[in-house]
Amino acid sequence: MRGRKKTAAVFCMLGISFLICACGKENGIGKDGPANVGTSEAENVGGQDISDTGTKKEKNAQGVEDLVRDGFAKEGEITLEEEYTMEVDYHVPEILLDSEGAKAINEKIKEDCQDVICLQDDDMPWWQVNYEAYLNGDILSVLLIKSSVMDGYTEYYAYNLDIKKGKELDQQELIETLSIAAGQGESPTEAVLRSLKKAAAYQCDQDIRLFFEAEYFKTADPDESHNMYGQCLLMRMETLQEDNINLELPMYLDEKGELSVAVRIYSMSGGGIYYEILKPLTTDTCVDCDLDFDEIYITYRDGKMTVCIEESDWTMSIFDQGNLEFGKEYEVHGIYKDYTDAAMITVVKGRYVVPAFVSEDGLVSYLDVYQCGRAGYFCMTEPVYGLTGINAITEENMDVVEDALYNAVFERNAEFSRTVMGLYEGDGLGTDITYHTDAGTQYTEHYYLGYDMDDARTFLYQDSNYDADLYFCYEGSCTYLGMDEGGMILSFELYDTETGEAMYGAFSECRKDGFNEQTEEWEEWADYIQLSGYDLFGPEHRNVRLDVSVG
Repeated sequence: MRGRKKTAAVFCMLGISFLICACGKENGIGKDGPANVGTSEAENVGGQDISDTGTKKEKNAQGVEDLVRDGFAKEGEITLEEEYTMEVDYHVPEILLDSEGAKAINEKIKEDCQDVICLQDDDMPWWQVNYEAYLNGDILSVLLIKSSVMDGYTEYYAYNLDIKKGKELDQQELIETLSIAAGQGESPTEAVLRSLKKAAAYQCDQDIRLFFEAEYFKTADPDESHNMYGQCLLMRMETLQEDNINLELPMYLDEKGELSVAVRIYSMSGGGIYYEILKPLTTDTCVDCDLDFDEIYITYRDGKMTVCIEESDWTMSIFDQGNLEFGKEYEVHGIYKDYTDAAMITVVKGRYVVPAFVSEDGLVSYLDVYQCGRAGYFCMTEPVYGLTGINAITEENMDVVEDALYNAVFERNAEFSRTVMGLYEGDGLGTDITYHTDAGTQYTEHYYLGYDMDDARTFLYQDSNYDADLYFCYEGSCTYLGMDEGGMILSFELYDTETGEAMYGAFSECRKDGFNEQTEEWEEWADYIQLSGYDLFGPEHRNVRLDVSVG
């Protein structure tokens, strides 16, 4: 997977698994099924919470069949590249209204379907183009579906029109027609995107659960399965990124008047990407709870979690080094699940406590309070490696949960942290930063982050000033804590190899790649954000682009 190109991955659907095939049949889209063109029974979507499936059952005076028809249709056999033939079923929609908004949408549809209307040999070989149309009050929604011959790979396009005003609605305007239950200080749009990320996390974890339950996982070498688990987490992180879940996603109102969104899901299956129609999960199923152990206190309310660690002889022995402030209430980041049960699990003969949380999909998450505490940043690890089918933590499954948490905290594969950072053997991250002095001079520091070639567990941080012949090397560990929309979150403990000086903190890192049109070269880098503790690149450079290097 070195140098994986996101753009190219879209066209690599040659081996999509059953997960992707199922997605291609979402909302009745099948090889033999006609387009779904009908009038929704939802009369007034503008007054409906998207979490409420109830609708008012009153027919619209004008049916959707009067508003949308085939603007282009082609069925039968076509020939590509002279000898290659395939059966196609194309139905491109057209809105039968004379408003400016309808005209604009029709032009967009034509543009999005140029590759089937004016078929060329080098175009994507779509075998089916179909559409669904729904009328909810004054909102007409058209969902265009393009299905490829490549094992069910499907793309979605959505268009929304206020037929009364004759105005095309963008995604934010569509959301504003609904009654959205938003959190405190949160806009309706922010609430939708937050809940979409939750729905996407559940979808990714469904894929991870299937991986855990597969025969391959049960028989694979533990190092190999651990690394594959790390790759699954990378796919989950990419799915949750802001550049993947945003207001550019296709959004529409379905037959129930509910907001539906086509979300790109990154997966270890097949070509690496499939699309899923998701609905924002605005209804929380979490159960509030309080956990405590010695002087460690955890509060979980309305899907949000805080941690407070008070000073005692025991906590002092654990957190005598690092960035923890006793008595401070810390927010826990990286929570994308609703937890329905929780418990403090003790491991290593009771010397180590791990807060564990069960979600309604039978998976378990945990909080590494020790690494988080020393870093001064708390983040949830979702889900625990290899553990499924847990509806609640009971006496009967306590040993199983305890073993899984012990393995997650203490027995991780040596290459695991490197894997979730998107680094491969020999890879590192580096940058040059120029600093200016009060005297008007300047100097350049050369930084490197990576792992020891001879010991994958040893994390390296190097700072060099070639002009002054200065070199500082720190060695230690880097521990995966979880993820958020910015990337993978990791804590670090680093020690000066000469003085023994210690540094603690946490950062997020997200490996990226893209084509530089100026240099006409493919580039690989990582977006780095300092979250807490020691500023590795200085307080003025807490958000840094790090280039991928070797060495």
